[in-house]
Amino acid sequence: MFKTAPMITMETDYVETGKRMVINGLGVAFVPAFCLEPSDPVHIIELDQMAKEEYIMESWMNYRESTVELSVVREFIQFMKDRI
Repeated sequence: MFKTAPMITMETDYVETGKRMVINGLGVAFVPAFCLEPSDPVHIIELDQMAKEEYIMESWMNYRESTVELSVVREFIQFMKDRI
């Protein structure tokens, strides 16, 4: 999908900060759909739409064990584990 590897110069552990960076043209982000508003001026690619394409992106997943109690966090972690 991307023709060149990303040059990572900044990382954030807050979804809203990452979303605002993307809105301001400062990169790409993986965020849960519930964090996006219909009025957000972003281009969305749902992972299910990419199922027929191979995509490789080096990434880290950091989370607090206590957040696994949240179903959306637990499901996202499982989603990623199933595909790695």
